Amino acid sequence: MSHTQSSDGTGNGHRGQAFGQEVEALTTEVAHLARSAAGVARSGADEIRNGARHAIDAAKDQFDSVKESAARAARSANGVVERNPLASVGVALGLGVGLGVLLGLAVGRARK
Repeated sequence: MSHTQSSDGTGNGHRGQAFGQEVEALTTEVAHLARSAAGVARSGADEIRNGARHAIDAAKDQFDSVKESAARAARSANGVVERNPLASVGVALGLGVGLGVLLGLAVGRARK
């Protein structure tokens, strides 16, 4: 049975060489895993970024739609007020009195 002598004379030269090869293989594998993990992270970030862009675009479209609807409703209400100014004042007065009564009742109950 032959033993390979290391420079320190212990006879562990072969085991030291095998250990070095294992460390090198492990280092290569860790580097590969790190590259793979970075690729997965980039891919996930791209998916999140694309999803956020789609959500922003959908929100902008929804905002534009609501804005257009509100503008139409305002024009329509303006037309009603112009055609019926006295009735509009009466409705506004009634709403103001009704809200005033409700707020007065709420404040009165809160103080008790």
